[in-house]
Amino acid sequence: MNLKQVEKSLFSWRLACLMVMMMFLSMAKPVTSQTSSDRNSTLMRYYCSQYFGMNETYFYRNLNTTLSSLRRQLLVNRVRYAVARTLLNGESVWGLASCRGYVSTTNCVACFDYAVSQLRVCGRGNGAHAFYNDCDLRYENNNFYADANIRAGIVMCGNTKSPQQTEFRKTVEGLISDLRTATPRTSDFYAVSTRALPDRSGTVYGIAQCNLNLSQSVCEDCLNFKI
Repeated sequence: MNLKQVEKSLFSWRLACLMVMMMFLSMAKPVTSQTSSDRNSTLMRYYCSQYFGMNETYFYRNLNTTLSSLRRQLLVNRVRYAVARTLLNGESVWGLASCRGYVSTTNCVACFDYAVSQLRVCGRGNGAHAFYNDCDLRYENNNFYADANIRAGIVMCGNTKSPQQTEFRKTVEGLISDLRTATPRTSDFYAVSTRALPDRSGTVYGIAQCNLNLSQSVCEDCLNFKI
């Protein structure tokens, strides 16, 4: 399968913000936490550019340098957001790595490593984006840092239904509204919140996060985008 076929089969997507909703029913069986490796290796989607770098040798060299710089920032500086650019002989590679606000440095770097391994399938494609539960990694041969790129979204639905579907939906809608309002106003564009169902039979947990390269207004637009 060539890169163009890969792109068509997975469809091209680029995401500037994240909205994740999770439900935990307090009457259900005890919840056991996932191991770090299981959580970090949960791939949600990836994208490969159908276009190639002009010079294979320099492209790979610049890509590896950019990825190494991103990893070093996440590991040494203990940050959850990193950008890097490498330019050699006209082959510019811009990179961005972002981890969720609740992720530790160890799990952030582990997720980044999974993303790097995944994007190796893109070969000489001059752009790629991998989206995991705990992080996302993107590189391009152009400066994409200020772009919202709301072309398509990711919708992943759980396989468990709430026994109080009407009440659950109302609770979720209220929680999402709170997150949409709060997230762009935080210094790190990250917010978490919970809401109990009216009968106290369960709790809805939610997070929202925008990449730090965006403006407040673009973050707001992204979180208000209707998928």
